[in-house]
Amino acid sequence: MLVHDPASDKAAACLTIAVGALHDPVDVPGLAHFCEHMLSKGSELYPAENDFLSFISSNGGTRNASTGGSYQEYWFSIKPTLLSQALPRLAAFFHSPLFTPNLTAREIHAVDSENKRNLQNDSRRLFQLGKSLSAPDHPWRKFSTGNFATLTEAARKEVEKGGHIPSNEEENEGDGGPVGRETRRRLVEWWEQEYCAGRMALTIIGKESLDELTSMTVPIFSRILNRGLDPRPSIKEPAWGPSEMGNLVFVKTVKDYHGFNLSFLLPSQALNFETKPVHFITHFIGHEGPGSLCAHLKKKGWLVDISAGLSGGNRDVQALKISGELTREGYLHYEEVVLAVFNYISLLKSSPLELYHYEEQNKLSNVQFRFREKSQPNTYASWVCDQLLEPYPPAWILSGSLLPRRWDEQLVRDTLALLKPEKARVMIMAKQHDPAVVEDAVWEAERWYGTEYSVKKLRPEFVERANLPNANNELYIPGPNPYIPEDLSVDRKETVEPAQLPTCIRKNDISTLWFKKDDQYWVPRAHVKVDIRSPLAYTTPRHAVLTRLLTDLLEDDLAEVTYDAQLAGLKLSVTTHRGGIVVSVSGYNDKLSVLLDTVLGRLKTLVVKSDRLDVMKEQLEREFENFYIRQPSILSEHYMSCALTPVVWTPEDKLHELSYVTVEDVERHKNELLSRIYIEALITGNVHDERAVAIIEAAERQLDARPLTVAERPRSRSLLLPHSNLIRADIFYNAHTIPM
Repeated sequence: MLVHDPASDKAAACLTIAVGALHDPVDVPGLAHFCEHMLSKGSELYPAENDFLSFISSNGGTRNASTGGSYQEYWFSIKPTLLSQALPRLAAFFHSPLFTPNLTAREIHAVDSENKRNLQNDSRRLFQLGKSLSAPDHPWRKFSTGNFATLTEAARKEVEKGGHIPSNEEENEGDGGPVGRETRRRLVEWWEQEYCAGRMALTIIGKESLDELTSMTVPIFSRILNRGLDPRPSIKEPAWGPSEMGNLVFVKTVKDYHGFNLSFLLPSQALNFETKPVHFITHFIGHEGPGSLCAHLKKKGWLVDISAGLSGGNRDVQALKISGELTREGYLHYEEVVLAVFNYISLLKSSPLELYHYEEQNKLSNVQFRFREKSQPNTYASWVCDQLLEPYPPAWILSGSLLPRRWDEQLVRDTLALLKPEKARVMIMAKQHDPAVVEDAVWEAERWYGTEYSVKKLRPEFVERANLPNANNELYIPGPNPYIPEDLSVDRKETVEPAQLPTCIRKNDISTLWFKKDDQYWVPRAHVKVDIRSPLAYTTPRHAVLTRLLTDLLEDDLAEVTYDAQLAGLKLSVTTHRGGIVVSVSGYNDKLSVLLDTVLGRLKTLVVKSDRLDVMKEQLEREFENFYIRQPSILSEHYMSCALTPVVWTPEDKLHELSYVTVEDVERHKNELLSRIYIEALITGNVHDERAVAIIEAAERQLDARPLTVAERPRSRSLLLPHSNLIRADIFYNAHTIPM
């Protein structure tokens, strides 16, 4: 697909091929990933190893590649004027790659390093465990990342079969010695067997006309060999057999949290793009409004959050997954949690599925498609390539995955009929499992990540209960969504030149309002940001903890009320910073002020409940305790902030205060913090200045507070470092010493 975008500040291209790690040779796991590494390191036309990277990065661009189960993609972005020079470099990787021999050893080690970096990543560990528990010899079991051993073991055996015992010195040579050369031979062999023009999709975005893009593209990409292979190779055998269904799996995690995952293997949904039955079902299961599974489990004090959806990124093995984070009590009552999920599924099976549910989803999908925000060119090129590999009619390439087109109740009910406990897999996750929960579990270690797990069959008594009709009166299907936008008109007034910055249009002793009307994008959206400032928000570690708990409790209390708003394209966030609390709402402007009024009203009148406070404290305690096992890049930003900011309370400082917080403490802190404030507000988008003033006036009435004096208003400050000096700071956090 070619995209003419005369306003884009970047040109981009993506080539995706419909093969991936599932097509690795059985004896060389990770070979597709290794191919991704080696492919872009030189071609016959551009043999220098760093030619592509150097050309792209030195001309304002970026590039990357990735490997999934059934696809690989290679993309770049660059200055628009240099697209014609970048495309031949990309094309050459696919018609005449060098797989440069003296880079073999280095790239094998690069794959190995990438794997080691992910060994403590719970998402990767759980994903691979789920694959490893598939049917014996099924391709879905394969280890997709690969490591040094998987990439060289088969080659080493082949070399040793010839009577040669490779030495470490040989394997550290550029080409990896005999073992490396054999691995490279297998790579070239695999590339010749699997890479084919008929399996590829290409998207190019540029300022040139479509005719110019066509002339630029066809001659260079037509050189890619079409080997006449199956354009969309697929795996027909199911990933689970009877032995893999109806299982309960306990898993030990790296991070300290409790969670559950309920999976049902489904037939391929690729041809159901018009009706999207799984999307319809998961809309209800993942709902958070009144009567929902989420609301019921939160009232029990068992659930932190929940999600439901179709597992993505692979067209051959698809599953409906229901996942959630549990409280400690929820973990101890995991059977009741999972039973509640099956109760809700039974409710869906027995309830009339009224047409307005489909019509609402259809309307929201069409509104979101119509006003979809423009993404970065490389992101869009990658997404379009994904769509090109799907079986959509040409006219639906851009809308096939996003728009439901007809209601098929029977297909929805047929899909619901597949969601049975005896066909499910239940995973229960915890860092340390309670002996009373796991009951004489026999622990094993997953081969590739070392994840400890234990598998047993679901108890027959549980399966029997899970198959009964729903008898839980707290569960019911949601009603109509009151936040669906009705007025999508845009107040468009042409201007000579768009305004560069917002302007202050209202200021008094309690608030300042900054405003900028949309004069460039012309969409029915707006953004309102209300910064409620108070010196009490962050005075001590205790104040910081109380402010954070207040906002967490507010979002928790609002969940049932605001979930419909989120479905209708409105976004809400309530966050804390060193100067106070920020409430942000954005989305379609029609109902935006209604949502803001609801949020501020709840903030002022919030009643702190002891059971929900316990849940929020438990969740925050885990966040503080897990802080130091985050990615190094995130930690480095934190430590830099500590060095440049006058006052920063560490996770240890705040963790110490957490256990002492009571309901009365949070109530008192809320009343004191909101009694005297200063508001800094920003409103942008499809809103008149008169409407913006009315919104901030309503916010002042809702909060009903006295103003701070000018000297009391919190201001953000940063320490200034001397120029041309190397600064070193050693930050001591109890057992942690972090040199900077």
